[in-house]
Amino acid sequence: MENNPMVSVIIPVYNGAQFLSETVDSILNQSMIDFELILINDGSTDESPQLVESYDDDRIRVVHQENMGLIGTLNKGISLAKADIIARLDQDDISKPNRLKHQLKAMKEYELDVVYTQIEKFGAKNSWDNRERQKEKIGEVSIMEPLAYGCQVNSTMMAKKSVLQKMKYRAEYYPCDDWDLQLRMEPLYRVGILQEKLIRYRFHDAANTYSTFFMMQEKTRWCENNALLRLDGKPELTLEEYKKSQTSRYKKWNRRRKDLYRYHFRMGGDRYLQGDYPKMMRHMMTAIVLAPEKIWQRVAGPIK
Repeated sequence: MENNPMVSVIIPVYNGAQFLSETVDSILNQSMIDFELILINDGSTDESPQLVESYDDDRIRVVHQENMGLIGTLNKGISLAKADIIARLDQDDISKPNRLKHQLKAMKEYELDVVYTQIEKFGAKNSWDNRERQKEKIGEVSIMEPLAYGCQVNSTMMAKKSVLQKMKYRAEYYPCDDWDLQLRMEPLYRVGILQEKLIRYRFHDAANTYSTFFMMQEKTRWCENNALLRLDGKPELTLEEYKKSQTSRYKKWNRRRKDLYRYHFRMGGDRYLQGDYPKMMRHMMTAIVLAPEKIWQRVAGPIK
């Protein structure tokens, strides 16, 4: 490709052979063709290296490296991108055919620096989408405010390269690096959510979410605490400083209760998507016992 492409799509790859072909094909089959796809194999030990090398498409750039972790790989992908616009996709998710075209259009029409999209969740047997999270009509864009919309799925992000070069992913916030990035971008740039489900977000047993779930909850609160400190013009806390500041035993117990609720609620949703209904019911009943008020909020109306 002689001229720089319109979009650079970055997919970090680490032992992702199980679903990787579907993910890569979803980009190669986009309705717009002016893009490059950067596949960075981060020291995989499965068949991923052979799989990424098997494609014969001049829009694909393959990079092999020793394992350096997700954050280093993402930041490297940003530096390698030839386009002024970067799109993200995880190795197990799927972009719908109009994903790149519609996000580019939204960025131009709404003068956005960053745009996310809605998602469709799917597993081996079922799928689900969060209609209650849509703030506007299909195809419109909601302009985000700090902490107002919750963490958006990183696989849906399209952003100006200049923004990502300046902000970068921060390794100390992993596995909440995407939430930290979003919270830092929102006050400084024009960030929107396109009200279209342009990404199919895969739930599966090997997903990293489950092994890091409780760490993720604590670091989520740390991200949000530092976001509020920045808005007040105060310095950020390290994770250890944040932990030391949380001294109330009742608040610690209550946070643990809510974390367990979120875990069982998510696992219940996962079991539904996989078609395992007995386990789904056990997880959902546990979630109800742990936090009946949260279940009521979900049943009674939109999530606030």
